[in-house]
Amino acid sequence: MITENQKQMIYWINERESIRKKKEAGLHKPWSNNPVMQQTYFCNVDREDDKVTKWIRDNWIYGECKDPDLLGEDTTQVYTFSMIVARIFNLPSTLGELKQPVGEDFDLYIWLEHAETVLHDRKERGENIWNGAYIISTNGKKIDKSTYCLQILEKMSNSADIIDGCETLEQAHKKLMTLEGLASFLAAQVVADLKNTEGHPLSGAPDWDSFCAPGPGSLRGLSWFWEKQVTNKNFHKMINDAYELLFMELDGSILDKLCMQNLQNCFCEYDKFMRVTNKTGRSKRKYNG
Repeated sequence: MITENQKQMIYWINERESIRKKKEAGLHKPWSNNPVMQQTYFCNVDREDDKVTKWIRDNWIYGECKDPDLLGEDTTQVYTFSMIVARIFNLPSTLGELKQPVGEDFDLYIWLEHAETVLHDRKERGENIWNGAYIISTNGKKIDKSTYCLQILEKMSNSADIIDGCETLEQAHKKLMTLEGLASFLAAQVVADLKNTEGHPLSGAPDWDSFCAPGPGSLRGLSWFWEKQVTNKNFHKMINDAYELLFMELDGSILDKLCMQNLQNCFCEYDKFMRVTNKTGRSKRKYNG
């Protein structure tokens, strides 16, 4: 028998997808009768429908699959670096000024000088540099965050080939986590961007549907769902068991979107929904819906 908490997860998935469809169809607010859904920012069921991801898709181009003769053999490496930049800052207005590092004649040091100027000017103008969705820290170092980000990007550029030869998403994730500044969550976001890029080697990875990495939010969400503590140790069993249950309850059009990375993200958002609904927490990001 499905528990009330599990029904709430099914409700959240269906309602979030319904809100997206109503909004994109140009219907007037409110797009939901639920005040929590109206006032709290939630990511989409499919991360490819999220605003920032759509902006990146439109502006951060994987050149090799568009015109293989235009760019050099290092296109895949430069694109990996580009996606790391995209997710560290994760804000279209900042990314639009930084511009995508791209091209066979790409010069990292020219780009870093340009980036330093952009970040300094945005700070002077009092404009946001980062999107609040991802927490970017200096890992305890007493240093300006912009300076720290540029320093780690310079180091990362020396390892731009780090996922070369990786055949699975899991392998790529483990490799990316060896880079300073890329913990499990952010590395998984970069992996998701790469696997969803048409023509990228990882777009055909055998674990495209099955790979996901636990994060604090999804662990809490699974704990709500199963009404017992879920840890890193039993995460994969619990999320796979959850998928089996949800498979019987959700429409096929939604199931088509639920690769394990999207489901992991949904559990993170569901945790937020449950905390706000049950008044055991709040969301730092509000929504005008």
